[in-house]
Amino acid sequence: MEQHRQLLETARNIVHLLEEISTHTATLAESAPAAYTAAEPEKLMDMQEVMDYLGIARSTYFRMVKSGELTPRRKGRRHYFYRRDLRAALAESVRRGRV
Repeated sequence: MEQHRQLLETARNIVHLLEEISTHTATLAESAPAAYTAAEPEKLMDMQEVMDYLGIARSTYFRMVKSGELTPRRKGRRHYFYRRDLRAALAESVRRGRV
């Protein structure tokens, strides 16, 4: 009889723990839904978007490409960038007071 009580108490404890886990999981899902969804691929930015993002003129853009400050990904003769590629260039523009 004592074994039955212990088994019943153990089963109750397991159910209680599962309910707590379920509650915590639901709370996490509500507070951080992005963690449960697939990340979307980053969009490529064209030359005009890059100039707008960095706050630079067309001539400055080509000067920065020529000097190697910006390294575009090329598709034919067109230049493309990911935003993560531009962080250093943006930081330099901010440092120099351009942005």
